[in-house]
Amino acid sequence: MRALPPILLAALVTGCTAPPLKKPPERIVVTPELIDAFRDSVYANYDVRLLVDPAAPTNGNPDTLLALARENERTKREKLVEALAEAGSTKARTAPNDRLSDLAPILADAFGRRDRYAFIFEGQPRSEPVEAGHSPTDEERLGSIIKAGSLSLVRLVEPHQERDATIFGHPFHYELYVHEKPLIEDYPTYRARRSAPGSSITRPAVTLGNRIYLDRDAAARIGEEKFFPRIPTYERLTVAALASDAPFVEAKSVPELLAVVKDVLRWRSLESFWATIRAQPPEDQVRLFARDYGLREEPRAVCEAYELQAAGATASSPPGEEQLVAIEKRTYLGAIVHGEPLGQVATIAGLAGDLQGTKGQPLDPSVRARLRAARDVVVLLCEALAVGQPGPANPADGAAIELARLARAPAGQVKEIAAAAYVELNAKRNTKQ
Repeated sequence: MRALPPILLAALVTGCTAPPLKKPPERIVVTPELIDAFRDSVYANYDVRLLVDPAAPTNGNPDTLLALARENERTKREKLVEALAEAGSTKARTAPNDRLSDLAPILADAFGRRDRYAFIFEGQPRSEPVEAGHSPTDEERLGSIIKAGSLSLVRLVEPHQERDATIFGHPFHYELYVHEKPLIEDYPTYRARRSAPGSSITRPAVTLGNRIYLDRDAAARIGEEKFFPRIPTYERLTVAALASDAPFVEAKSVPELLAVVKDVLRWRSLESFWATIRAQPPEDQVRLFARDYGLREEPRAVCEAYELQAAGATASSPPGEEQLVAIEKRTYLGAIVHGEPLGQVATIAGLAGDLQGTKGQPLDPSVRARLRAARDVVVLLCEALAVGQPGPANPADGAAIELARLARAPAGQVKEIAAAAYVELNAKRNTKQ
């Protein structure tokens, strides 16, 4: 006989006809000190994980370092308990606190307001279907992820939004969270920063289940560091590339050739936007760029969330590399159709160039799958654009001429090719099923 849930069992024993109402959450004031204490406790937990991570380098006696890290973890957890109590929690000092996950219910109360903060629960399946009759609470998610995965905490720019999209005729509901720079980094970002000081991982969009997180601070950094300083280069290169094949033929390698394609498409995509903000003060330019970047990135993230859900990606059945290649190919094609075509192709060309530039290097299978998918989409687009066109005078220039054609292609034509390719890929998927 299956055991009864504790609340139902208590109701039967006491003769109650219904379980007691859930107590309202504690009124905890989120202060800078509480955020600092929470961050320190999470990072102390990460430090322990780093010492047992076979991929992470260590300097010194592992046993001694691990003992010190565990003691630091305990100390930071105790400070978090005090910070919670000082912020208004009446439960923090009496709750079990042998592990950070023991404090999940109180932390969920403190940071669970979706108009101010959001947890990004890394380490979960990329598509997370809701169990029949049960939608996990933030408290349950937070407790399980602290134990087994990674999380980040972000402050929202605006309250989260429930949105609906139509992807190739199919309705898709999703939640959108636009946030500032994470208050607490996820474990992979923290590990990368600790392993290579000065390095950073820029992820302007994260897709988890039907939740999409857009990092406006990361988008602003992309504008400041990569777009605005290169505007003169974009302009010169695009003028030359539209006038002749020389910039493509003169490229010395495939990654360099794809970089030219990416830059030309990027400028063609953003030139009109730049014209609307060029007279603004620099700080306003960055702010407006970050907002526009999010609007352009959202369709791609929505397409990815839709494709992962359609593929049935779950914790028990995650996509393998080959399946993920197919999922990402459909994602990229969907982003071209439902987003701004030239900008999406620019991003895809950049990813294809990354694949060529990392030949022979070990890559995480999920990263390799996305780069392979980008390469396949670039090839697909070039082949479609070459139909009915004369071959190059010099066969050695074939790749350069085909990619030049892609860099100059009208947005409408690229969108039509992507839509037809998606239908064909989807037909193949349905046939296999």
